[in-house]
Amino acid sequence: MGFWRGFGYRSRARRMADFLRSGMEDLDQARKDADAVAKAAADAVLLAAADAAAEAKKVAANVILLQQAADAAAAAAVADAATAASTPVHNKVGVFENNGTSTVSGTTVTVNLNTGNFFEMDLQGLSGNVTTFTISNATQENNMVSCFIVKIIQGTSTTTRNFTWASIVSNGTNIDWSGGAGPDITTGNDKVDILSFTTYDKGTTWYGAPVGQEFY
Repeated sequence: MGFWRGFGYRSRARRMADFLRSGMEDLDQARKDADAVAKAAADAVLLAAADAAAEAKKVAANVILLQQAADAAAAAAVADAATAASTPVHNKVGVFENNGTSTVSGTTVTVNLNTGNFFEMDLQGLSGNVTTFTISNATQENNMVSCFIVKIIQGTSTTTRNFTWASIVSNGTNIDWSGGAGPDITTGNDKVDILSFTTYDKGTTWYGAPVGQEFY
């Protein structure tokens, strides 16, 4: 009887040990499962961060490309506007040119070829004969020619003015005339002379010629 009692004690102890061993194994497996879940979550966070960084880089690249495209479009628009401003306008009844910007002040007259190829100047605003004739923005392209025409209005008979061609040359604008001497401007109230100027060497030398004089 004592033997069976002792056997029963040992059997319960073994069962208890098996139960504890099984619990420890379950606990260890749970710990491993928890570690795997944590690692998977960390990997997912890293993957999401990498995807977000790649997407941000792509967006930044697209912004740069859009800005470059906008800058190129703006530059093209400016160039087109400049070309349109200096290009003759064609229609069914002829060709039109821009009447460019000129100035008259003191003893100086100016023309700006960026604004057109035809100019008008009234000499009544001068304080004396013209001694400086400034011609700006002749083409600097090789094998290109710049030319323009000026309508000169004498003004009233009490303020008769002339162009002193020798002084104009000495002041930096080299103008050659057929026969060597430039024309005198017609005197008389509001008399009109029309002169043309052409350069073949980017403005170093201009060739002047009367288109007509003493228009009323």
